[in-house]
Amino acid sequence: MFNNILFCIICLTISMISTMNLQATPLRIATYNLWNPIFEEKYSGQNTWKQRFPFLIKNILASDSDVISFEEVGQKQYLDLIEEINKQYLSIYLSHAASQPGQNEGRDGIALFYRPNKITLLNFVQSQDGSRPTHRRDFYADLRVAGNNNAPIHFRVACSHLDSGNDLSIGNQQLAALVEDVQKINKGENIDFVVVCGDFNEGENESFRPRFEIMQKAGFITDGSIARTRPEALDVRHNGHVDWIYFKKLSALNFELVPVMPIGDEKASDHKLTLTDLKF
Repeated sequence: MFNNILFCIICLTISMISTMNLQATPLRIATYNLWNPIFEEKYSGQNTWKQRFPFLIKNILASDSDVISFEEVGQKQYLDLIEEINKQYLSIYLSHAASQPGQNEGRDGIALFYRPNKITLLNFVQSQDGSRPTHRRDFYADLRVAGNNNAPIHFRVACSHLDSGNDLSIGNQQLAALVEDVQKINKGENIDFVVVCGDFNEGENESFRPRFEIMQKAGFITDGSIARTRPEALDVRHNGHVDWIYFKKLSALNFELVPVMPIGDEKASDHKLTLTDLKF
């Protein structure tokens, strides 16, 4: 009898510990603009990618993120990332369209890295149909993660780098089109929540922040953080919190958004790694 009671207590304890660990382990989503060397050289006159890269990797690994959206990723930078972190992440890469005559593809692009031991890729959709008012492409991926009691949670992550030219309406239209796309749920699809993240090139009081209004009207929210996502030592255009992670619930699933302080400084990029925890 005693052995049976002891066995029950042990099983109950293991079950409680497993549940506590599962509930204490959030889903961490991040976004990071890597500062493509082409743009760095254009604006600063130098290419410091080799010197910056170890600091980029240090920030990425320190973030302990489950899903990371990267912006300003050229093909060489993408290969460098794969070489360093492919043991922990699988990835998707999309080059922007050509922006100048004679180019086959854009000089940079966007990428999504996710942990295969925790995240399953279900679907991948890219905007190459010419519907955007810019050469900058975007995409979204449908993913699955195990929630409490191992119940599957399905979510969609859209990655984008919004146009930052003098005509802000171009980036606004780009974002509005992406938001419309990611909220289209086809028959048979089960999406609990949607994430739109990336470099919005909008912070502080830029023309009263129309991109924030687009997200707000569409029912998206953030974790509430307004921490600066530009390194303090750099005096650059679009200061403040310019890298955004927006969320929208599409089911009865409950989750809490927990802000995490951005990671990084000017030794790595002209942006910081921005991240948010979701606790289910």
